[in-house]
Amino acid sequence: MTSETTIENDASRILSACAEQMWERLQAKEPYYRCRAGRNVETLPTGSLEEAEIDASEGMRIAATISTLDRVRLSQTDQITADVLAHMAEDITRQPEEWWDSFPVTPYVSIIGISSHLRQVFAPFIFTDKSDSDRYLSLLTDYRNLLRNSAEKMLSLAERDWRIAQPAIAGAQSVLVGLRAAVLQTLIPKAETLSPLGGAASSIGETIARRVNDEILPAVDMLIAILNDDYARLAPSSVGLVHMRGGDEAYARAIRRHLTEPVAFETLHAIGLEDVARITDAMARLRAENGWAAREDVFHAELRQSPASYAASPEAVEVAYHRYLDKMNAALPTLFRKVPDAPLRIVRLPQDAEAGMAYGYYEGPSRAGDAGTYYFNGSSLSDRLQIRAAALILHEGIPGHHFHLARQVENIGLPAIRRENGEISVFNEGWAEYASGLGVEAGVYDDPIDLYGRYLHERFIAQRLVVDTGLNALGWTLDEARAFMRNNTLESEDQITAELLRYSTDWHGQSLSYHYGLRQFRDLRKHAATAPGFDVRDFHETILSEGALPMRVLNENIMRRFPVSGTGVSP
Repeated sequence: MTSETTIENDASRILSACAEQMWERLQAKEPYYRCRAGRNVETLPTGSLEEAEIDASEGMRIAATISTLDRVRLSQTDQITADVLAHMAEDITRQPEEWWDSFPVTPYVSIIGISSHLRQVFAPFIFTDKSDSDRYLSLLTDYRNLLRNSAEKMLSLAERDWRIAQPAIAGAQSVLVGLRAAVLQTLIPKAETLSPLGGAASSIGETIARRVNDEILPAVDMLIAILNDDYARLAPSSVGLVHMRGGDEAYARAIRRHLTEPVAFETLHAIGLEDVARITDAMARLRAENGWAAREDVFHAELRQSPASYAASPEAVEVAYHRYLDKMNAALPTLFRKVPDAPLRIVRLPQDAEAGMAYGYYEGPSRAGDAGTYYFNGSSLSDRLQIRAAALILHEGIPGHHFHLARQVENIGLPAIRRENGEISVFNEGWAEYASGLGVEAGVYDDPIDLYGRYLHERFIAQRLVVDTGLNALGWTLDEARAFMRNNTLESEDQITAELLRYSTDWHGQSLSYHYGLRQFRDLRKHAATAPGFDVRDFHETILSEGALPMRVLNENIMRRFPVSGTGVSP
């Protein structure tokens, strides 16, 4: 073996070790991934600042190790892996600073981190022997600490004049009351669940019940008690980070985290306004071409009043989805070199979950050979317009999330951290929106009303750039944002309010990733199309064969694969 080969092998070995460390860390921080890997959950994150600081030290160590690698000695995929890990490590190093940027119990997203452990870890827990009961009790301790640390964080934030805005407090209180009920229902195992423990089952059950009643429930009650009248009186009446001390910097960090690169909010706001206007013009032209009402508000009122705009049953929704997928499947050979092995299932959400998931969600296969599943909302169909159904199923299913996530998990050439990681929002949602738009050239939107629905869908995500930045950076009131969203979507008043509170009090900046990501993919394709011998199937394969990437890494990979004169792609 030559010395050069040894150096190459050493670089690859060090990179593999970093990837494995990052994967183990992700499984420890997000039990969801450990469950997907079929492994027992041994610990839960406790959400403390000290934990974030320990993570940051680990991120700095991994980043320093990666920076020493001689990348020219690595394969192309390993070079991309090094770039992805460097990006992830850099994100981790910012966690102590970002710890102060969010509340642990806002109603739409952050509470999911607390409540999901009940569903993913405790509810399916299997007891076989004493080691399992010891592990369960240890997990209860971690969960108690998570709840206590969440309460301490809420108080620490309040000392910095960071409080949940008044319009979102009732929602936060509601989810905490629901969490308390879920704790009682989930954490105390039923007798049959403990029966494999034999004679010890009774005493273990009593110990668990005592721990839940003496430690877990009081920790939940502590969180509920924080959101009292005094808290509400001192909370800001206006929503948005712009009204918080240091909110400008916090919003810039949120934008960078979700978009994987820094982008000025002014740029995003301007893009949103421009694209909303462009799509609005396209919708007006389509109405004129088909002899529909010229005024948008009149036509939309007609849509709402037409029985044809609604599905008669959940089964009818599923049938419509399959009809659109059949059209898309017929065109796949002209657009893709390779499709996932995993089939796509379409299943209705559990009815008790439908109130909180307006559009359902896609769950990728946990391993090669499994199916991916889109769980759709089949409730309130008499109030739920179906005009965006084609755009939605192409986004969630084929060739959107299903193609990306199924191909990613099936790619055994990627390290586990890249096969499993689903946390690059701008790639995930940007690809899904780009994929939904492929329905135009695939003929899925051959019915003008479905094309109009695609326009409505795209305008919906474009207006998010406007209202997210408006609320968090420009000082828009909820009423101003509500008026803009009302004029540019077909959402109900309740859904508009829920969306705006999500943007302004909970998941700051995440909604930007859909349209910003869409524009990135379209710009990259425009660039690649100027390369000699361009074939769109090669473009899509270049994207899907490497899985989710930060925007800079994706950009560089496309530039390598489709070299043309000139440099860069505009944001």
